[in-house]
Amino acid sequence: MGKVNGVRFVQSLFVYSSILGVMCFASCSDQEDPEQVGKTGTSSYEVSLNATIGNSAVAPYNKAVTRVGVAENETHGLKTTWESDDKLTVAYKSGSMLKTTELTVASMNGNSATFRGSVESSADAQAFKTSTLYVVNNKSTDKIDASVENNKLKVSVDLSGQNGNASKIADYDLLYATGKASSSLHFTHQMSVMRLDFTTDATASLGSSISDLSLVYIPSTSTVNSIFAKSASFEFGGEGTTSTYDGITFFTLSGLSIPVSDNKAKAYAVIPANGKLTGELSISVKGTSGNQFHRDINLKGKSFPAQEVVAKTIGLK
Repeated sequence: MGKVNGVRFVQSLFVYSSILGVMCFASCSDQEDPEQVGKTGTSSYEVSLNATIGNSAVAPYNKAVTRVGVAENETHGLKTTWESDDKLTVAYKSGSMLKTTELTVASMNGNSATFRGSVESSADAQAFKTSTLYVVNNKSTDKIDASVENNKLKVSVDLSGQNGNASKIADYDLLYATGKASSSLHFTHQMSVMRLDFTTDATASLGSSISDLSLVYIPSTSTVNSIFAKSASFEFGGEGTTSTYDGITFFTLSGLSIPVSDNKAKAYAVIPANGKLTGELSISVKGTSGNQFHRDINLKGKSFPAQEVVAKTIGLK
C-alpha cells in the first residue's frame, strides 16, 4: 500500500512538473512578444502649430496678397484663406540635425488655421516645441517640393502648367514662416502675381473665353533677369533666406479657358518676385471667336514684389 501511494505521488509530481513547465513556457512566450513588437514597431508623438496669413481686407485693389482660396473681391483684391487640403512642411532642429515633418489642417477659420502632425520620438517632439521652425505650405500637388539638404530647408516651385485662372494661383503660391511652435506663425507670400485685364470693343470680340495666350519678355539690355521663369528655388535656415529662379523669355499658358464677360477677361500668371525690370512685353491672345490679337507693351522699371498682384490693363483692337 505504501508503494502504491509512493508511485502515485511520483506520477502526480511528474504531471504537476510538466504542467508547470508548459505554464512557464507560455509565460515566457507572453513576455517575449511585446519586446519583439517594441523592436519592430514605431511610436508617434503628436505636434501642432497655429498659422495665420495676411488679411487681404486691408490690401489695396492692385496690391492684394495672392493666396486665392475663394473668388475675387473687386474692392479688396484677392482674398487670402487657408483651404482644407493645405499641408505644411516643417523643418526643426533635433540635436545637430535638421529634420522635417508634414502637418495637415485640423481646423481653420479664413486666414487662421491649426495644423497637426507627428514625429517619431519624444526627443523630436521636444525639439519641435523648442527649436526655431522653418515652415512652408505644401498642397497635395506636385508644384511645391521641400526637402532638407546641408541642414537647410530647400524648396522649389515648378511654375509650369499654369492655365491663367485665379483659382489655380494657390497651387504655385509659396507661403513661408519662421518662429516657435509656442506662438502663432505668420506666413508671407514668396511669389508675385501678374494680372492682365483684357478689354475689347464690340467689333473685335474674344468670344466666350480666351483659348490661347502667349507672353514674351525682351529686356532692353542684356540680363539674366526675366518676368517669367520655369521654376523658383529657395533656401531657408539659420543664415536667412536666399532665392533664385530659372528665367525664361517665352511663357505660354496651357489648357486655357479664361471666361470672357462683356468683352472683358482677366488672366493671372504666378511669377518670381524681382526688382525693377525694363523691356518689352509682347502679348498674343486668341479667343473662341477666332479673332487673334497682338500687343507690345513697354515696361520701364516695373517691379513685381513678393506678396503683391501687379495689374495691367490691355486694350485689344
